[in-house]
Amino acid sequence: AGRVFTHAAQVERLHLTGLMPSTQDAQQAVADGLAAAERSSQLALDLDWEEDPEAAVAVKRLERKVAEREVQYPNEGWFKWEPTAEDMSSPQFYDVPEGSEEYNQVEQLMRDETGLGATKNVWHRVITKIERVVNPALWDNYYFTRQALKKKPRNKGSANELWVKHGTGKTDGRLICRGEVGIDKNYSRETNNMFGKATYTAENAKYCDQKNYCYDCPTTGTRQMLLCRFAAGTIAQMTDGTYDSTDSAEGKVHTRNLIKPPDHHDSVRGDVVPGSGFFALMSYRDYQIYPAYLVSFLAK
Repeated sequence: AGRVFTHAAQVERLHLTGLMPSTQDAQQAVADGLAAAERSSQLALDLDWEEDPEAAVAVKRLERKVAEREVQYPNEGWFKWEPTAEDMSSPQFYDVPEGSEEYNQVEQLMRDETGLGATKNVWHRVITKIERVVNPALWDNYYFTRQALKKKPRNKGSANELWVKHGTGKTDGRLICRGEVGIDKNYSRETNNMFGKATYTAENAKYCDQKNYCYDCPTTGTRQMLLCRFAAGTIAQMTDGTYDSTDSAEGKVHTRNLIKPPDHHDSVRGDVVPGSGFFALMSYRDYQIYPAYLVSFLAK
């Protein structure tokens, strides 16, 4: 199932990526582009492309461009959305039925190390509720970021999607899940982050839990954590310290000053508590992470 990228989303993307200096310019650019696409579509239909090889090529090219503008919503085994989800005007939270395949899969992902970790059953809190986060606008942004990563030659057609955890601290996870940016690196501390200013996600839920990075829900008395999809691309394995970089005149950069992954990489993995085995995966760009599930659990 797919849906054509919306006019409003195209305006936002042109404006936020700096391609257009103002929202008004972006709106005009998108309007011009849509008008041109409609003219091209009509021209293609008018051509007798079955008898004209050049017209056939033009039609195929147009079909490919249209396909590239469509968003594919989750439809992978147990991780899928209902067909109506793509038409929603606002984000929704759906209770995942306990005992269902989806519930069992999410629960096991929470209990196991994920990302590049491999240890099973490392987190033992009692889960009280799992909610699926359906936010089409945020998924649109994640989807196009994922597609861009796939197209990078070094990634060989794979965005290297991983499941990871994220604790939202004192911020209600629902507020993050309702936005169009999602987990924003700007909420990271300004200084003294081991791997710079980034969005930090955990392979082991115990890290978020023990470090008090989880949100304490005042109405239910439970704690909450997010299970996220991370389009990690090519991951740089790093340790706290300096590394060789072309971004510095001295040729060295400290990991605490990172504002983007090292050259030829899309994300970073590192031990955030040296010697503990708690590894984090870091993103330095917006829309690389989608908060797919809100998980509530007992603190003790």
